[in-house]
Amino acid sequence: MKRCALLSAALAGCFLPSYEKVEGGGGGGAGGAGGEDVCALANPPAAPSTPPPGGEVEFFVAMRVIDVGDAHLPSRPGYDLDGVCACCSGCTGSLCVAPAAATLEACDAVSGQPNGGRDNNFAKYAAGLGGSALADLRSSGMSQLADRGLWGVVLRVSQYNGDPDDGEVTVALHNAVGSPAEPLWDGNDAWQLRSDSFGALGTLDDALFVQDGAYVSDGVLVVTFPATVSLALPLNFVLPLEDVTLQARIAKDAQDDFELVEGVLGGRVRITDALAALGGTRFQGFPVVCTDTLDYASLYKDPLCAHRDESTVSLPAPCDAVSFGMSFSAEQIGDAPSIVPVDTTRLCFPEVDPAGDMCD
Repeated sequence: MKRCALLSAALAGCFLPSYEKVEGGGGGGAGGAGGEDVCALANPPAAPSTPPPGGEVEFFVAMRVIDVGDAHLPSRPGYDLDGVCACCSGCTGSLCVAPAAATLEACDAVSGQPNGGRDNNFAKYAAGLGGSALADLRSSGMSQLADRGLWGVVLRVSQYNGDPDDGEVTVALHNAVGSPAEPLWDGNDAWQLRSDSFGALGTLDDALFVQDGAYVSDGVLVVTFPATVSLALPLNFVLPLEDVTLQARIAKDAQDDFELVEGVLGGRVRITDALAALGGTRFQGFPVVCTDTLDYASLYKDPLCAHRDESTVSLPAPCDAVSFGMSFSAEQIGDAPSIVPVDTTRLCFPEVDPAGDMCD
């Protein structure tokens, strides 16, 4: 099996699709007869060497434009999660043993483009959901819902000094129900956050998905969450993501409000958790996908299983997880979003709940 090997020397230059340069480690690949394919691995910028301490700047932003890459697979967003640029010609595998049905799905490269070794097979899965009950998991669906305030992801940035470099920033990620009124995106919109993004205290300072050790390097905010982050996508498709990294450039808009641009979030989800997420989907009080749903296997389960490309255990081992990546832009909202209860009752009957299913 051909595979891109890591180079010992760092290669400067990884470019996000249509975005600015992101510094990363080095990687090279064994190509076809014509020579080597070489690609730099996509990783966030390193922390500043002598970072000044944090400060008192705080702001909330809501994601408005989301792109998982389903409409442009060769340049889909994400990070290199496994330290390998699987971009060689005819590559059919990755660091873990891909399922037999995966064919080329374990490759980072699509249409011959190495794409910095970015691992994001969720983009490939989402690309096949058009016209299905889960069509809102595609980039266009998520962006439209976020723009109208019908669903969202809110980030709270605090203890920031306001400078291009900062070594002590706090970042919290909150899943959002949306906005009680269609947002004006003027920096003052009220947003409602899901109660399951918070602990028992149920306050903004009791966030479950928070990291005090974030930093800003040359204006780019970088945070690596130490624990699992449950990302609630539309239709209550909740993905417990592991090894989550988020980066975005901090900017100001014409009204001097904060915004995050050129954002990227990436991680991996265990296949058992991804199948369970199918059974957690709901719309207007009804389940969306259960094992007795029409075309459940061919449309929802089997493609998800075939896109396993990551491992959560020591290698060598079969791939047991699916990589996830998305780019985003986020705009400032009001500084006191409310917290509202969310019903997490699973609506599929136990005997037809995908949480009890497994890949073949």
